[in-house]
Amino acid sequence: MNFQVKRNTLFIFLSLLILLFVISCRKDEIRINDFREKYYGNFYFKIITESWMLGQPTTYDTSYYNGVIRRYELVDSENDMFSDNDSNENPNEKITIEFIKKGKITSLINENGVLIPKAGYHYSHIGEFIHVDTINFNIGGLGGLGGGWAYEVKGIRE
Repeated sequence: MNFQVKRNTLFIFLSLLILLFVISCRKDEIRINDFREKYYGNFYFKIITESWMLGQPTTYDTSYYNGVIRRYELVDSENDMFSDNDSNENPNEKITIEFIKKGKITSLINENGVLIPKAGYHYSHIGEFIHVDTINFNIGGLGGLGGGWAYEVKGIRE
């Protein structure tokens, strides 16, 4: 009987050891090179805002903002300046640019750092990275029929 207990104990011990080994082994994750990563970072933005109203002169205002360019997240679409449905865009090719306190844009970007132009109801943007440390883009068409505004933005990596 003593031999039987030792054998059962050894069997349980080996079974647990094998189970622990199987659970702890995992496949090494293959990291796909994300071309967007080189564009991510903290940026200092210079924003020139052009405003107009029917019957009034056009005004310009310059402001500055410490913002960020980062990986796009689904929640970013909720407060994107682009209000139309862009759910057909591939999220693995998008970035989020926070360039003013209460404003951000999400954009498809290609491997050369060019923002894919986007247009919709009272909105359009176009732009590109001059190199990985500098981005220029324009957002226009904001507002309504009696007035509106546009942004000309230049960002430099901090």
